[in-house]
Parts: sequence; structure tokens; C-alpha cells
Amino acid sequence: MIDEKQALQQERATLYETVRDLSPAEWDVGSLCDGWRIRDVVAHVNLGVTLAVPARAMFGLRDLITLRHLELMNKVIMATGMLVGYAYAMEFFMAWYSGNKYEGFTFVNRAFGPYAWAYWIMVSCNVISPQIFWFKKARRSIPIMFVVSIFVNIGMWFERFVITVTSLNRDFLPSSWNYFSPTFVDWATLIGSFGLFFTLFLLFCRFLPQVAIAEVKLQTPHAHSHSAH
Repeated sequence: MIDEKQALQQERATLYETVRDLSPAEWDVGSLCDGWRIRDVVAHVNLGVTLAVPARAMFGLRDLITLRHLELMNKVIMATGMLVGYAYAMEFFMAWYSGNKYEGFTFVNRAFGPYAWAYWIMVSCNVISPQIFWFKKARRSIPIMFVVSIFVNIGMWFERFVITVTSLNRDFLPSSWNYFSPTFVDWATLIGSFGLFFTLFLLFCRFLPQVAIAEVKLQTPHAHSHSAH
């Protein structure tokens, strides 16, 4: 009989082996998720750590979501963090190499303009914070992995903020330059999106299997022709 822990461990190990040798160009290839690149999909594996850590404690899933699974996910987070950092650096290089002064200004403005604070929060959370997972003790520490996963989620949110806001606040006309200040509607939309997500997540946990049936179906006696009835 195939052990369910081994099956889940193999899944995480396979994911890590699949993505670790991808080139920068391959990370930007479209995925099966419409509108998402490969690196977008893998980066959101981090969300699995953020949700899995409290879920395994609250719903008694420690035997299914083991420290080994979380450690493998942390390795993926560390690897994607370095690849995302490389992608950030390549964006600056390509802007410089293109010789296009407008493109160059766009990226310099991101890092050193009025929204530099947002850019460096993004870099710190997405690239620097996962490097603590070089240490096995940190990879297997529940508090550390949970805190780092929160930082990475913050960094991924700031990546969207940086792309959107810094691309619009310095338009072609200096007369349209302005500093973005969120309104009540902006804050309400952000808070409401968190509320909607956690509501749907809790409804999912309440009515659907928290661990995919496909991951453990091989453990049933009917899956093995030689099992006793």
C-alpha cells in the first residue's frame, strides 16, 4: 500500500524538481491558468504555506500536511524568490540595454522615485526574506515559515502596486504627474477582497475536502487488487 504521506511528499518534490531548472524566459511563459505566467502560478505556492500552517493546526491535518511537505514548499519559495530577484535585475538590464531613455526612466523611477519605498518593500519581501530558508532549522520552523510566507504575500501585493501605480503616476505629460493617495473606496475594496477571500476559504474548508481526494485515493482498499476485503 502506498503511504499517503509519501504520496504528498513526492508531489512537492516533483514540483520542486520541475521548476528549479527553468530559464528566465520559461518563467514568463503563459500557464494553463488564463492570464497567469508560470512564475505567477509557482509564486502563489507561497499562499499554500500561509493557509496550510494554520489549517493543519485547526483542522487536525498534521498527519497529512507534515513538516516534510512544508519544508519542500519552503524550498520552492526560496528558489522562486531568487528567480524573481534575477527577473527584477534583468528588467533593469534590458531597460538599459535597449537604449530607450523612456523605458530606462520608468525603471529608475520605480527604484529611486517617489514610490521607491514600495519598490524596496517588494524586493525585500519577495527576494530577501525567503533566503532564510537556506537554513534547515528555519525551513522546519512553523513560526518562521509562517512569518516569511506573510512577508512574501505582502511582497507579491506590492509587486502589483508597483507595476500599476508607478507606471501611471509619471505619464508622458509632466502636467499629469501626481502622487497616488488611496481613497475610501480603494481601502474598502482592499479590505473587502480580504474578507471575500477568507469567507470563501472557510466555506471551502467546511464543505469540500481540504486535501485533494486524488492525493489519497490510492490509500483506499479498492485501489489495490490484492488487498483483503
